[in-house]
Formats: sequence, C-alpha cells, structure tokens
Amino acid sequence: MVVRRGPSELKGESLKIRFLIQVLGPAVYFILTSSYRTAKKFWINKELEDRFVHNSKPVILAHYHYLDIFYFFNFQNSRHAIMCGDRWGGMLGASLMARVGIETVRRTTRTRDSSSPGFISGDNAKDELSSMTIKEKYNAAMSVDGPKGPKFIVKKGVIDLAEKTGAPILTMSVASNPRVTVPTWDRMPLPIPFSKIAYIYGGPFIVPKGTDDIEKENLRRKLETHMIEINDLCERASSDRKIMADLTDGKLETSHFTRVDI
Repeated sequence: MVVRRGPSELKGESLKIRFLIQVLGPAVYFILTSSYRTAKKFWINKELEDRFVHNSKPVILAHYHYLDIFYFFNFQNSRHAIMCGDRWGGMLGASLMARVGIETVRRTTRTRDSSSPGFISGDNAKDELSSMTIKEKYNAAMSVDGPKGPKFIVKKGVIDLAEKTGAPILTMSVASNPRVTVPTWDRMPLPIPFSKIAYIYGGPFIVPKGTDDIEKENLRRKLETHMIEINDLCERASSDRKIMADLTDGKLETSHFTRVDI
C-alpha cells in the first residue's frame, strides 16, 4: 500500500464532509488561533521541553486525546508528527495541523479505505510514525488514550513506540480556564479569548530495548498513574491563582514528575 502523509484528499467524500473541511476549517482555525493568542499562558517544568524537545534527538510527546488541539497550539512549524483518524474529526485535525507545519500520519478503520493511498492501517500507521522518528528525526506525538478511548486509559502503543525507537517519553498535560467543551467522546476543551492556559511536562521515561510484554504492561500502568497525577495538578493550577503562582515560582515540589521511574 502506498503511504501518504498529511491531509487526505476529499474526492469521493460526502458534500457534508467537504463543507466541514473546506469551509468550516478556515473558520475554526481563525477562531482557535485568535483565542490562543489572547490567552495568558503558563508553563510548569518547561525546562523539560527546552531540554528534550528543542534538540536534534527525537522525543515522544505523550498526551490525552482531548488535548490534541493544544499540541496544535504549542508545536507549530517544528518537526513533529502526529497520527490522525479517518473520520471527519481526524480530517479536520489533519488539515489544521498542516496549516501550522505539523506532519500527520493517517490511520483508518474503514473498510472502504483499504485500497486508498490516502490512508493506512493502524499497524502501518504506527510503523510509519516509528520510521519518521528513527530515520527522519521527527518528534512523535501520541494520544495515549485514542482514538476511541476509554478516556485517560493509556494504550500500550506509546510503550511499544518508545521501545522500538529508543526515544524518551515526555508527558504533557494542558488545562484552560474558562473554556468551552466540544460534545465529542473525549469532551475536548477549547480555550475562550483571554483565558488562562497551563502546560505541564513530566518525565523523561525510557523503555529499554528488549523489554518483555509483562514489564511493558507494568510500565504502561506506571505511565497511566503518572499522567493522571499531572493532569489533576494542571487542572488545579489553571483554576487556582495561588497554586499556579507557587508552581511557576518553584514553591511547590514537582520533581517527582521529572524523574526517570519507568
């Protein structure tokens, strides 16, 4: 099968899908970008981003599916690659990512796409993302509970990718306040103009080559617990001015989120 990255061609899609992508896509981009530009941003443990993301060695950015839109905000015009689905939401996401220079790998669960060069299967998508990380030095974004949930349950794919590529896992959580919520399965939050947005990083976490399946499952559970903890801290920081100030000033201890413990 021919592998093609980036947004899918809309030929053959329904009029509704083409309208959503071609007409609403630019409007969504304008609204989201305007909201983000007026928001006040805070970063917790930003030294991890500076150390691991902005260098010549690739890293895996692990985040929840409902935070994909914040990946779009924070890593524009850099060598990052992320998997997007084949439904209209994935199509819209891929078109938005392309607007800001983020590469996408398309995966499909639809039988009718099995021979289409615009999509590749889930396993082939993972292989393509691995190749981009190893050979082309892209940072890989992983929605650890995607594409269909359950929400906050880490899938084993991120562990497999880290073991195969040798790239460290850097976790990321984001919270905005106030916000609106999209009625999707993961309840994606969107910042409104002049909101507060808190980013937090954790890790790095290393999965050694040759790790067996039992140990991989132990590592997956540890990563799942870790991500729940930093997500909770991020949510509290976005809505509590004192917690935010203490975190950004270094008055609250966050070193247990930045050690190698898997």
